[in-house]
Amino acid sequence: MTKTTLWITLAAALTATGVDYGHAGAEEPIAASRFSITIDGQPVAGVVNASGAAITTKPTTRIATLAAITHEPLNVEVGMGMGQELWDWVKASIDKGHVARDLTIQDNDSVRAPLLAGAGIAAFTVPALDGTSKDAGYFTLTIQPEAVRFVAVEPAAVAAPPQKTWLASNFRFELAGLPSKRVRKVDSFTWKQTLVHDEDGHLRLLHKKPAPLAIHRLVVTIPAADGAAWRKWHKRFAAADDKDALEKTGSLILLGPDMREALATIDLKGVGVRSIEPVEAAKGTPYLKIELYVETISLS
Repeated sequence: MTKTTLWITLAAALTATGVDYGHAGAEEPIAASRFSITIDGQPVAGVVNASGAAITTKPTTRIATLAAITHEPLNVEVGMGMGQELWDWVKASIDKGHVARDLTIQDNDSVRAPLLAGAGIAAFTVPALDGTSKDAGYFTLTIQPEAVRFVAVEPAAVAAPPQKTWLASNFRFELAGLPSKRVRKVDSFTWKQTLVHDEDGHLRLLHKKPAPLAIHRLVVTIPAADGAAWRKWHKRFAAADDKDALEKTGSLILLGPDMREALATIDLKGVGVRSIEPVEAAKGTPYLKIELYVETISLS
């Protein structure tokens, strides 16, 4: 595993707010091999990189003399072996919106650690998938805390559990009624929700609630030889007044090394087509790049 660094930045000016932020003003690099992340006390496996969670202030409109406390999101890069606790949190967030959890980021030699309280998942990014890739695949999570404070912890090195191997080439894409077995690429895409701030002047914190979810953009690349049915769908879709009736369901299945075991499935509902464009690949093989939209994403 490549040695990475987690930066935790705390603003010294916030000590005047009356909230216990511990050693405010410290900026400490923590080697990835020496820190661990827990969710409600349960360890998260497979983290290869993490950054963010800085604290800042923002003027409020309710009480002009006070500054509300806001927090930069924590960005976490994690492998397929992230563990059930984190996967269930991502799944619940996608299904239900804002699901608040408490996270700690612990230097394994430290007796104090930042607690990210009331944190919600603001974004979940699936990496670019390519049938010719030999790279490992990693998800990126954007986690937005409601509050950050330091808590006492027991120093302990956390042993990494065995990781599930997953390469960015190990996938299968399916879309109902269309030839999909030879989909060559799926561009990186992101499920996201906006966490809206509710001002509370007394605590000088900004509480978060989810805003409506965005429509997701999904781009796939297929051989031009498979394009006839896709073009027919696109033509009908562009001309239809009731496009909902022509939307499809599908799935993106992430596979193990044997290309049979399903490690995870991303279900796609309300899939429509926006555009189909020709692209040239190596050796002149013709391909089509197809831009889709997806109204609903879920994990299974």
